Amino acid sequence: MPEFKISVIGDLSKRVTLGPTVGIELFRILRFSMGNLILSQLAIGKEKEENQAKANETIYLVGKAVGGEIGKAFLSGIDDLNEYVTKLKEILINLKVGILKVVSADLEKGKIVVDIEECVTGVGSPNIGMHICYFESGLIAGVLKFFLKKEVAAVEVKCCANGDDLCEFEATVKE
Repeated sequence: MPEFKISVIGDLSKRVTLGPTVGIELFRILRFSMGNLILSQLAIGKEKEENQAKANETIYLVGKAVGGEIGKAFLSGIDDLNEYVTKLKEILINLKVGILKVVSADLEKGKIVVDIEECVTGVGSPNIGMHICYFESGLIAGVLKFFLKKEVAAVEVKCCANGDDLCEFEATVKE
């Protein structure tokens, strides 16, 4: 599979009238359509839960690739965690992903907890009793991997689609 590069975005200044952003409606249509398409492409005969887990993993990996590219394109050369997080917060607001807040960061233990208020996937979603922000989990893992130069896994522990007020993620640095 070809590696994702942020350069595929191209020259957004050519969108003179409509501007460089799209609405959350389109993002969610694309996001959930992608999940359904992945489900439909999985091997027949597997259990529904197994198919759903594979689709969620694929969306997570897409987010992780995007997070790594965000790091390369916009955050290279920053070696201070506070500066990195401040710049990342600006980027995620500009991209309308959400409002990032580091709840806790213990790099010695390899644990980082991050909130995303107004999360592009989760906020305003109906309470369906489950976590749905696999893209954002991957994105967090990707940007942290870029900064720490170590493998990182992130999992959503709170989600608006699970009745929570915001989406929260726990990241673990792999040794």
